[in-house]
Amino acid sequence: MAIAVIIPEDEKYAALVRHAAENDLLIVDLQHLVLALRHDVANAEAATKLAQEATERLREDRRQGIADIRELLKRFEQRQRSA
Repeated sequence: MAIAVIIPEDEKYAALVRHAAENDLLIVDLQHLVLALRHDVANAEAATKLAQEATERLREDRRQGIADIRELLKRFEQRQRSA
């Protein structure tokens, strides 16, 4: 099983990188890992915001739909009374 070697991008870690590569160890650049995680978090936050906005639009559509149905029912009842 490979063990992750997390390193910053720095020339002084070249020996560690070489050793990890020679021993089939997984090499993870900490800076790139942090950037990737930040990107993932930003994507998740954006997706959450979109989902919240969509949920609110659906709630508004539902409220409007209920109001429309009530209005139609009111008109129908008024026609029934006048007929």
